[in-house]
Amino acid sequence: MHHIQNEILVSLAGRTPLRFTELKPPTVPNNTFSYHLKRMIETGYITGDSNGYSPTRKALKVIE
Repeated sequence: MHHIQNEILVSLAGRTPLRFTELKPPTVPNNTFSYHLKRMIETGYITGDSNGYSPTRKALKVIE
């Protein structure tokens, strides 16, 4: 798993749901972060809705 994706999981493990701007590190470009966020949704690690992004059970197992 890419280090950006790991950072997303660690952030979501601490507090959820989080919005895009709360998750995105200031040093990572928007398009790069969006790519990794979309990949994590596609692979089932996170879910997104109008409230923000949250980890799935699959993600919580990886975090442990």
